[in-house]
Amino acid sequence: MKKNILKYICGLASFLLVACSSDDFSAVKLADKDAFAYVDGDKVVVNVSLDAPDMVDIQSRGLSETPDYNDMHLYLVEFDDNGSPLRNTLRTVYTPESETPQADKVIYKVILDKSAQPRVLHLIALPKGKDLTLDYGIEATIIPNLKTDNQTPAYWRRLSFPNGYVKEGTDEESSELAQLKSVALVRNFSCISVTNEAANFELKGFAIVNNPEAGTIAPWTPGKST
Repeated sequence: MKKNILKYICGLASFLLVACSSDDFSAVKLADKDAFAYVDGDKVVVNVSLDAPDMVDIQSRGLSETPDYNDMHLYLVEFDDNGSPLRNTLRTVYTPESETPQADKVIYKVILDKSAQPRVLHLIALPKGKDLTLDYGIEATIIPNLKTDNQTPAYWRRLSFPNGYVKEGTDEESSELAQLKSVALVRNFSCISVTNEAANFELKGFAIVNNPEAGTIAPWTPGKST
Protein backbone atom coordinates (compact mmCIF):
# COMPACT_ATOMS: atom_id res chain seq x y z
CA MET A 1 0.00 0.00 0.00
CA LYS A 2 2.77 2.38 0.93
CA LYS A 3 4.55 1.58 -2.34
CA ASN A 4 1.41 2.38 -4.33
CA ILE A 5 0.98 5.70 -2.51
CA LEU A 6 4.64 6.54 -3.12
CA LYS A 7 4.27 5.72 -6.84
CA TYR A 8 1.14 7.91 -6.99
CA ILE A 9 2.94 10.85 -5.34
CA CYS A 10 5.96 10.49 -7.66
CA GLY A 11 3.70 10.27 -10.69
CA LEU A 12 1.76 13.35 -9.60
CA ALA A 13 5.00 15.29 -9.01
CA SER A 14 6.23 14.32 -12.48
CA PHE A 15 2.94 15.47 -14.02
CA LEU A 16 3.11 18.82 -12.22
CA LEU A 17 6.75 19.28 -13.32
CA VAL A 18 5.84 18.64 -16.96
CA ALA A 19 2.86 20.99 -16.72
CA CYS A 20 4.98 23.77 -15.24
CA SER A 21 7.67 23.25 -17.85
CA SER A 22 5.03 23.49 -20.61
CA ASP A 23 3.66 26.74 -19.18
CA ASP A 24 7.15 28.20 -18.88
CA PHE A 25 7.91 27.28 -22.51
CA SER A 26 4.74 29.00 -23.72
CA ALA A 27 5.60 32.11 -21.73
CA VAL A 28 9.04 32.25 -23.32
CA LYS A 29 7.57 31.90 -26.81
CA LEU A 30 5.08 34.67 -26.08
CA ALA A 31 7.88 36.93 -24.82
CA ASP A 32 9.83 36.22 -28.02
CA LYS A 33 7.02 37.82 -30.01
CA ASP A 34 7.70 41.12 -28.29
CA ALA A 35 11.34 41.03 -29.41
CA PHE A 36 13.00 42.64 -32.41
CA ALA A 37 12.70 39.39 -34.38
CA TYR A 38 11.29 35.91 -33.86
CA VAL A 39 10.61 32.76 -35.85
CA ASP A 40 7.03 31.76 -36.56
CA GLY A 41 6.95 28.44 -38.39
CA ASP A 42 8.64 28.93 -41.76
CA LYS A 43 8.63 32.71 -41.39
CA VAL A 44 10.80 35.27 -39.60
CA VAL A 45 8.93 38.24 -38.16
CA VAL A 46 11.13 41.35 -37.94
CA ASN A 47 10.44 44.83 -36.61
CA VAL A 48 12.45 46.92 -39.06
CA SER A 49 13.35 50.37 -37.76
CA LEU A 50 14.01 53.19 -40.24
CA ASP A 51 15.83 55.88 -38.33
CA ALA A 52 15.90 59.54 -39.30
CA PRO A 53 19.48 60.75 -38.70
CA ASP A 54 20.47 64.41 -38.81
CA MET A 55 22.82 63.75 -41.70
CA VAL A 56 23.99 60.86 -43.80
CA ASP A 57 26.69 61.58 -46.38
CA ILE A 58 27.02 58.69 -48.84
CA GLN A 59 28.55 59.14 -52.29
CA SER A 60 26.80 61.99 -54.08
CA ARG A 61 23.45 61.83 -52.32
CA GLY A 62 23.08 64.11 -49.30
CA LEU A 63 20.78 64.08 -46.30
CA SER A 64 21.35 67.44 -44.68
CA GLU A 65 17.74 67.64 -43.53
CA THR A 66 16.04 65.06 -41.39
CA PRO A 67 14.10 62.64 -43.61
CA ASP A 68 10.46 61.92 -42.88
CA TYR A 69 9.47 58.28 -43.37
CA ASN A 70 5.92 58.73 -42.05
CA ASP A 71 4.43 59.23 -45.51
CA MET A 72 6.60 56.57 -47.16
CA HIS A 73 5.76 52.97 -48.03
CA LEU A 74 8.56 50.43 -47.54
CA TYR A 75 9.46 47.67 -49.99
CA LEU A 76 12.05 44.98 -49.25
CA VAL A 77 13.35 43.48 -52.49
CA GLU A 78 14.98 40.10 -51.87
CA PHE A 79 17.61 38.41 -54.03
CA ASP A 80 19.38 35.08 -53.77
CA ASP A 81 23.02 35.85 -52.99
CA ASN A 82 24.95 33.76 -55.51
CA GLY A 83 28.22 35.63 -55.01
CA SER A 84 27.78 38.45 -57.52
CA PRO A 85 25.04 40.97 -58.50
CA LEU A 86 25.41 39.51 -61.99
CA ARG A 87 24.21 36.15 -60.63
CA ASN A 88 21.92 37.27 -57.80
CA THR A 89 18.37 36.51 -58.90
CA LEU A 90 15.16 38.13 -57.70
CA ARG A 91 13.19 36.04 -55.20
CA THR A 92 10.36 38.22 -53.96
CA VAL A 93 9.27 41.65 -52.76
CA TYR A 94 8.08 42.01 -49.15
CA THR A 95 5.79 44.75 -47.88
CA PRO A 96 5.14 45.50 -44.19
CA GLU A 97 2.20 44.06 -42.29
CA SER A 98 2.00 47.24 -40.22
CA GLU A 99 3.90 50.42 -39.41
CA THR A 100 4.33 52.35 -36.17
CA PRO A 101 5.52 55.98 -36.43
CA GLN A 102 7.59 57.22 -33.49
CA ALA A 103 9.36 60.47 -32.67
CA ASP A 104 12.53 59.88 -34.68
CA LYS A 105 11.79 56.66 -36.58
CA VAL A 106 9.16 54.41 -38.10
CA ILE A 107 8.99 50.72 -37.17
CA TYR A 108 7.72 48.35 -39.86
CA LYS A 109 6.58 44.82 -39.05
CA VAL A 110 7.86 42.62 -41.87
CA ILE A 111 7.45 38.87 -42.37
CA LEU A 112 10.38 37.27 -44.20
CA ASP A 113 10.70 33.72 -45.48
CA LYS A 114 12.82 31.76 -43.01
CA SER A 115 16.18 30.90 -44.56
CA ALA A 116 19.78 30.17 -43.60
CA GLN A 117 20.87 30.65 -47.22
CA PRO A 118 22.67 33.84 -48.35
CA ARG A 119 20.28 36.67 -49.15
CA VAL A 120 20.45 40.32 -50.24
CA LEU A 121 17.78 42.87 -49.34
CA HIS A 122 17.24 46.24 -50.98
CA LEU A 123 15.11 48.49 -48.78
CA ILE A 124 13.24 51.03 -50.90
CA ALA A 125 10.86 53.66 -49.52
CA LEU A 126 8.52 55.53 -51.86
CA PRO A 127 5.69 57.96 -51.17
CA LYS A 128 2.43 56.21 -50.37
CA GLY A 129 0.45 55.79 -53.56
CA LYS A 130 3.59 55.10 -55.63
CA ASP A 131 3.84 51.40 -56.42
CA LEU A 132 7.06 49.48 -57.02
CA THR A 133 6.68 46.93 -59.81
CA LEU A 134 9.55 44.67 -60.83
CA ASP A 135 10.13 42.10 -63.56
CA TYR A 136 12.09 38.95 -62.83
CA GLY A 137 15.82 39.36 -63.41
CA ILE A 138 19.19 39.81 -61.75
CA GLU A 139 20.21 42.35 -59.13
CA ALA A 140 22.76 44.08 -61.41
CA THR A 141 20.02 44.91 -63.91
CA ILE A 142 16.97 45.57 -61.75
CA ILE A 143 18.26 47.91 -59.04
CA PRO A 144 20.36 50.39 -61.10
CA ASN A 145 17.41 50.87 -63.47
CA LEU A 146 14.89 51.87 -60.81
CA LYS A 147 13.95 55.51 -61.38
CA THR A 148 11.65 58.21 -60.08
CA ASP A 149 10.34 61.26 -61.91
CA ASN A 150 8.54 64.56 -61.22
CA GLN A 151 11.02 65.11 -58.37
CA THR A 152 9.44 62.24 -56.43
CA PRO A 153 11.57 61.44 -53.36
CA ALA A 154 12.86 57.92 -52.79
CA TYR A 155 15.02 56.26 -50.14
CA TRP A 156 17.23 53.20 -50.51
CA ARG A 157 19.71 50.89 -48.78
CA ARG A 158 21.32 47.57 -49.68
CA LEU A 159 21.90 44.99 -46.93
CA SER A 160 23.71 41.66 -47.25
CA PHE A 161 22.92 38.52 -45.24
CA PRO A 162 25.69 35.98 -46.00
CA ASN A 163 24.24 33.54 -43.45
CA GLY A 164 20.59 34.20 -44.16
CA TYR A 165 18.13 35.31 -41.50
CA VAL A 166 18.47 32.36 -39.10
CA LYS A 167 21.31 30.07 -38.04
CA GLU A 168 21.47 26.79 -39.92
CA GLY A 169 19.26 24.13 -38.33
CA THR A 170 17.92 26.45 -35.60
CA ASP A 171 15.29 29.10 -34.96
CA GLU A 172 17.93 31.55 -33.74
CA GLU A 173 18.40 34.76 -35.67
CA SER A 174 21.62 35.18 -37.62
CA SER A 175 24.05 37.88 -36.56
CA GLU A 176 23.38 39.81 -39.79
CA LEU A 177 19.67 40.14 -39.03
CA ALA A 178 20.53 42.81 -36.45
CA GLN A 179 21.20 45.19 -39.34
CA LEU A 180 17.45 45.73 -39.54
CA LYS A 181 17.25 47.06 -35.97
CA SER A 182 18.28 50.52 -37.16
CA VAL A 183 18.50 51.42 -40.84
CA ALA A 184 19.30 54.86 -42.24
CA LEU A 185 18.33 55.04 -45.89
CA VAL A 186 20.02 57.08 -48.62
CA ARG A 187 17.87 59.73 -50.28
CA ASN A 188 17.83 60.24 -54.04
CA PHE A 189 18.10 64.03 -53.87
CA SER A 190 20.18 66.59 -52.00
CA CYS A 191 19.54 69.76 -50.05
CA ILE A 192 21.57 72.78 -51.20
CA SER A 193 22.09 75.79 -48.96
CA VAL A 194 24.18 78.93 -49.44
CA THR A 195 25.79 80.83 -46.57
CA ASN A 196 27.11 84.38 -47.02
CA GLU A 197 29.91 85.29 -44.61
CA ALA A 198 31.27 88.26 -46.60
CA ALA A 199 30.84 91.61 -44.86
CA ASN A 200 30.66 93.62 -48.11
CA PHE A 201 28.35 91.30 -50.05
CA GLU A 202 24.56 91.04 -49.92
CA LEU A 203 23.03 87.79 -51.11
CA LYS A 204 19.88 88.43 -53.11
CA GLY A 205 19.19 84.81 -53.95
CA PHE A 206 20.47 81.87 -55.96
CA ALA A 207 19.20 79.48 -58.60
CA ILE A 208 19.96 75.85 -59.38
CA VAL A 209 20.81 75.18 -63.01
CA ASN A 210 20.30 71.82 -64.75
CA ASN A 211 18.13 70.52 -61.95
CA PRO A 212 16.85 67.10 -63.11
CA GLU A 213 13.25 66.11 -62.44
CA ALA A 214 13.99 62.40 -62.73
CA GLY A 215 16.78 60.11 -61.61
CA THR A 216 17.78 56.75 -60.23
CA ILE A 217 16.59 55.53 -56.85
CA ALA A 218 19.78 53.71 -55.83
CA PRO A 219 23.22 55.37 -56.06
CA TRP A 220 24.78 51.94 -56.39
CA THR A 221 27.19 50.35 -58.79
CA PRO A 222 26.94 46.53 -59.13
CA GLY A 223 30.02 45.00 -57.62
CA LYS A 224 30.06 47.39 -54.65
CA SER A 225 28.42 46.43 -51.36
CA THR A 226 26.61 49.77 -50.90
